[in-house]
Amino acid sequence: MSDVMFGLLAETFLHPGSGQSDGAIDLKVAREAVTGYPYIPGSAVKGALRAAMCDGGEQKTRVDAAFGQVDGAGSVLVSDARLLLL
Repeated sequence: MSDVMFGLLAETFLHPGSGQSDGAIDLKVAREAVTGYPYIPGSAVKGALRAAMCDGGEQKTRVDAAFGQVDGAGSVLVSDARLLLL
């Protein structure tokens, strides 16, 4: 197993939603419990990577092996994207 770290740069506005709403606010921003800083959930990062591979013409069998299918997990593990610089 190997680890890869990469950076993301938002060139436009980004709203990493938490998927929850209390009614007063449409979509809450996903925030770290301790610091309160926003983060991007790993599931969102993984979905974006999968979509980029599909859009780039990668073979479906390779995409499914890396990211999984409905009935099984893939070989790629993605953790949350956290702030490095403000």
